[in-house]
Amino acid sequence: MVSTQKVADFVSKSFSNCPLCGSKSGFSNYKAGFDDYVECKSCGAKWHLLFKSKEMILKRTSNDFAGDYLLGIKRPVTFWGIYDPNKVDWSETIKPNPSVLRSLFLEKSEKPLASWDGSKLTKRLVPSPLGEVMEDYVYSNGVLVLTNQRLLWLENYKRVVDIILLEDIAQLVQKHHKNREGVDITDSKSNAYFYHLIRMLEYPSCKPLIEKAIQERKEEIKSQRLKERTHVVLDFSFLKDYMKKGGLILKSFRCPHCNAPVQLPNSGNQTECKHCGNTIYVQDIFEKVKALLG
Repeated sequence: MVSTQKVADFVSKSFSNCPLCGSKSGFSNYKAGFDDYVECKSCGAKWHLLFKSKEMILKRTSNDFAGDYLLGIKRPVTFWGIYDPNKVDWSETIKPNPSVLRSLFLEKSEKPLASWDGSKLTKRLVPSPLGEVMEDYVYSNGVLVLTNQRLLWLENYKRVVDIILLEDIAQLVQKHHKNREGVDITDSKSNAYFYHLIRMLEYPSCKPLIEKAIQERKEEIKSQRLKERTHVVLDFSFLKDYMKKGGLILKSFRCPHCNAPVQLPNSGNQTECKHCGNTIYVQDIFEKVKALLG
């Protein structure tokens, strides 16, 4: 049996602050039978520490329910040591395989961010042995693909049957199952979608990933609308006059999306990169030129 002091020393060495609330108030630890538990003194989050295997299981969330999607999942101590609830590294997420990508038609500037194998639950009404009508669920296997614009469900990894715009998602509910994670999604038109998904190694829940993608998508739409309002009075002819007055001659520039060279148009408020198809607005170039000219 490991002493409480040894556990305390291990925890203080592993964590400079609470993974969920960020507090540096420290942790209290105690034993329940042969099991070791660690609790944040600030937010009350509690973990079951498996000292021998150096793993932790979140048993209680913080007071504001942060980390609720991680409850009951065994994770290495190192995972909690670097965990940041506000940070998502899209380079670390599992992406759809090439055969799935070939079955998708992605919009301009749309790119896959993550994907989960799993099952979709479809509700249906069936007669019971007593002659009454009851609810039942039909499971179909497939993959849920998250892009920077949409959520797509491909039944049997081939046929797209669900298309959900990120900005239309009204509710996202996380559910926990023994070997999979459940996610229930409701859109702004009250359409409901139910999935059971296989967990990722680095991100044991799809909820924070989808929420992050929704946030980024809404910010993109907001920025797009602002640019469209600005473009009414700002075009490439104005930009060329502005540069000429500042003594700057610019015939081409680099695409901010793929870094390919793009010719500077004579008029209009937007152009398109011939290499990647990304739409480039005059406002984006104007801000860079303005900073360059001071």
